[in-house]
Amino acid sequence: MIDLGEVLTQEERKNIFKKGALQPKIISVENTTKNKPLQFQRDVFRHLTSHKAELNINQVFAVKNSFIDGIIELENGKLILCECKLNLNWFKACNARTEFQMFLKKQILRELKIEGTPHSAIIFFEEFSNDWKEDFKKYNCTRGWINFYDEQEHYKDEFNVDIIQFQDKKLYNIYSKRI
Repeated sequence: MIDLGEVLTQEERKNIFKKGALQPKIISVENTTKNKPLQFQRDVFRHLTSHKAELNINQVFAVKNSFIDGIIELENGKLILCECKLNLNWFKACNARTEFQMFLKKQILRELKIEGTPHSAIIFFEEFSNDWKEDFKKYNCTRGWINFYDEQEHYKDEFNVDIIQFQDKKLYNIYSKRI
């Protein structure tokens, strides 16, 4: 009989493969790939790197085996965690928030030998998908903007996350006058 209060014993849990066995590392984004989501990620990081001065960026780190896709170090020393999602919807936004939390809880920044404490996070995306792609006529925008920031209100005390659309080599957030 299964005890739903303890699906796995402590001994069984010890035998599960641990993702921690994969070493987090900083990677290059120079080459191209046919994998569209990965190419989108590389395009975002190349854009950020080539526009460092105007975006007040000191350094951009693309990372691997770290739950997240990258880290931006601003000129003022603040660190911003990054996730790149080709298409953004409710599931992908939840996925990104979980990846940020896992990165923080496992203290991966220390393993990457990057100094500082993450200040916030950004999810870069190309377009909204599923019901987030629908027009929200009442607010004259795409539903994804409303849905994301409405949900983010409930998370803001834990860790601030914003979204930025990267399309046609331009960064955009409907609520920001600075981008």
